[in-house]
Amino acid sequence: MKWVRESAVEEVAAAIKVGAIAIVPTETVYGIASTLDDDALAKVFRAKGRPEGKPLIVGVSGAEMAGTVCAEWPAEAQALAERFWPGPLSLVLPKAEGIPLTVTAGGSTVAVRAPGLPITMRLIELVGEPIVLTSANVSSNVSPLTAAEAVAQIGLSVAYVLDSGRSPIGIESTVYEVSTRTVLRHGAIPEEGLKAHT
Repeated sequence: MKWVRESAVEEVAAAIKVGAIAIVPTETVYGIASTLDDDALAKVFRAKGRPEGKPLIVGVSGAEMAGTVCAEWPAEAQALAERFWPGPLSLVLPKAEGIPLTVTAGGSTVAVRAPGLPITMRLIELVGEPIVLTSANVSSNVSPLTAAEAVAQIGLSVAYVLDSGRSPIGIESTVYEVSTRTVLRHGAIPEEGLKAHT
């Protein structure tokens, strides 16, 4: 495990591209990042002790990259992305054909978000493809707000720790299913704020 600061983001991205997993900051909580490759995904599930029946959130750089993950990108998704991205909103939409069922827990939908922390967006841009962004905690434990808290839970399982200080929001993203207009997980963006834009 190598602990680095923001200046090493290119090094972390290069490692993720070849199958490593890393603890990374987001504006909500610290997360684990990996590609959507099967071997990398297996490392994420092992690190978290997470049941494979639970889906993972996919981090994207914006609506254009989200279009490679989602089979549909309706006007409502575009409106929400324009209002809340980059930021703590995960949109649930039908998954594109190539998205592994491991990511979606066997389901037909996938959750995507463009994170609001510039260093995390830079990481995604450097990797050049969508990445898994799931909280860096042992499954069912409290989500970490600092790199040290994340390391205390899963540090030995990752190749890199990218430390950017404390997560500024400290609450998980709101997860919103676009087709049913349903909040699946309450989080940083209140439900009434979403409804004002749908």
